[in-house]
Amino acid sequence: VTRPIKQITREARRFSSEHAAGELPVERSDEIGELARGFHEMQQSVLASMAELHASRERLAEQARTDPLTGLYNRGSFAERLEHGIAAARRSGRGLALLFVDLDRF
Repeated sequence: VTRPIKQITREARRFSSEHAAGELPVERSDEIGELARGFHEMQQSVLASMAELHASRERLAEQARTDPLTGLYNRGSFAERLEHGIAAARRSGRGLALLFVDLDRF
């Protein structure tokens, strides 16, 4: 009786720290199996929510970097990429060319 409870406890701690689902005694037909199945469902729900949160963060980051109409980098991203380009040119000792086009009433 204590072995499956210890297993569930161990997996709960591991899931808490690593967010990895492990082996649970879900095949049992008693209260311990019911507990294991409930914990497994909770793990799956948490993992799905975490994946959805990660995807939402990626979408928000992309929206923060680009213009929604054109998909081109916005001014903030342009400045950041320019700084990286200048730093890379300095490190390599090579030149850097920049073409800037300003479109009015676009």
